[in-house]
Amino acid sequence: MSTPAAESKDQPDPPGRRGGVDQIARRVRRLEREEPLRGRILDRLAAEPLTPTALAEELDSAKESISRLLKALREEGLVETQRVPGDRRQRRYALTGAGEIELRRHRSYGDPGPEPVEPVKETTLRFLYAGLARSVELRRKDNNLDAAAARQRRILNQARKLKDGELVLETIHELAITLRQAGREAEAEDLLEDLNEIALGRGGYTGAGLSLQASAHRSYELGRRGECDGEGQRQRMNLLITATTNYCELAQGSPAQASRKWRERQAWSAYSLAANRRAASRLDDALRIAVSARDLFEQIEDSYGSAHSLFLTGYCLRLVSDFDGALTWLKRAHAVAEERSYVKLEIDSLMQIGEVHRCRAELEEARLRLEESRRWAEKMDLMVTQAFAESSLGAVAFAQGRWLDSQLELSQAKRRFKVAPHWEGRALTLRRLCVAARLVYKRTSTADLSFARELNQEAVNLYRHPNRPAGVVACSIEHDRLRMCEGRAPETIDKLVDLFENKQTERECVELDNWVPWDFKTFANETGDERLAAISEGVLAAAQDKREQNLRLAKEIIGGQEADRQDEPQLESASMGGETRLEGSLIKEPVAVPA
Repeated sequence: MSTPAAESKDQPDPPGRRGGVDQIARRVRRLEREEPLRGRILDRLAAEPLTPTALAEELDSAKESISRLLKALREEGLVETQRVPGDRRQRRYALTGAGEIELRRHRSYGDPGPEPVEPVKETTLRFLYAGLARSVELRRKDNNLDAAAARQRRILNQARKLKDGELVLETIHELAITLRQAGREAEAEDLLEDLNEIALGRGGYTGAGLSLQASAHRSYELGRRGECDGEGQRQRMNLLITATTNYCELAQGSPAQASRKWRERQAWSAYSLAANRRAASRLDDALRIAVSARDLFEQIEDSYGSAHSLFLTGYCLRLVSDFDGALTWLKRAHAVAEERSYVKLEIDSLMQIGEVHRCRAELEEARLRLEESRRWAEKMDLMVTQAFAESSLGAVAFAQGRWLDSQLELSQAKRRFKVAPHWEGRALTLRRLCVAARLVYKRTSTADLSFARELNQEAVNLYRHPNRPAGVVACSIEHDRLRMCEGRAPETIDKLVDLFENKQTERECVELDNWVPWDFKTFANETGDERLAAISEGVLAAAQDKREQNLRLAKEIIGGQEADRQDEPQLESASMGGETRLEGSLIKEPVAVPA
């Protein structure tokens, strides 16, 4: 016969005790809503005492989450620690008497959990998740964006019919990425609105963490969209920081298998933030964050993300004129892309390797790499990459003295950029084409300088809108050189003097450029203006100092050897130029990224 005390251990609390059944039920359900693992931990420890590590593995959850909950349960007196026989350092957890009572309350009044998934639905979900993974591979390896988007739309329709919130969110996210990469961002507007509805809890889907997941996906996509000016760059930087923070939170609070997925998203958000900082000319931030993203990708053994981080690091090193370092990292990216058949990244790496050789005046090697990247870009229908390769080939031909070849390549790039809009590539190509036309006129007197002036004016208009002072200065110099070819006096000297003497932000942007300070010095000497000559010496000296600072900083971030001082480029090379710095990119505070 059992005693009343024994019976109380075997039966739920009777009505009237501790506020009654309703009050106990409400309390238990509230606790389970706030911490779903609580009841599962108590239930598992009822079978046998376990260490936190063993408990985390059994429940497929993060050890940090289990340890935190065990500490709370111990403080409530529901569990106690015991020594592990034969191991003085380890402790295992067991239920106390109070813990057994609490477990019975969870079993009696807790949420019974979702209904078991019907086998047919479970099989369908596995099939759809596998199809989504294949569509992502189609996008990454074959760059077949239209086929990938079509598959993802079909998967999304079926996921919505099944009302599976997790699959709906993941498919929306991948489809938005595919449409963005295909230049079809307008088609993704409804997807972003769907993410917003789910983030606000109005999507009609249930599941723990769906709101945070939707918010993270939406912030990421908004942070990756389109080209923008300085203010837009800062807004998108903040969105990407938000996405990175949210993904980090999801990774820390998820079981091991799900945690990997969120760590991958966190790594891509960090990579995208690095790309954002590169576009905003914050190369120190870009390098630091790119290295951080690569570490995250390597931790989860994601070769695709790791290769992209290697590429971005090499790209940034080229922009700070560490050409040896740039070649090392870009070749590593190319090797991984070639081995894993990441064709688009392989082509982009080839093009950047060619650009590094061009910057080092290794012109024949540059030509070979750029022609190879152009050939593959044409096969893969990568129009922007093809246009950049053609523009760079035009600069190489120009430096080799092949004037007609240069004009042909640059004219092809100009037409290409008109079909596949990329304002910076178009502005650079227009300026290069103008320089080529002027130099051909200077040597043969057969070129049409009115056409060159039109090109130069279109380029300066493009540079002014997103506030690229170095591009505007380069076009101003070219404007006066065209006048001087015709025997007319330069007319922008006073404006240039005013800019460099009175507009500090614009001057600093020019000093950050790898090419324009050299071109400015040569132009100042051509004009014979003493004021301009004195200013150009100061600008060039500051540019060299900034370059050496950037090289030292790059060494601190990624290690390796510092590059040698850059030799003075020829007039033609400096006039051909490269990327220009964005006004408003001189914010001193480094960007913080969640670890």
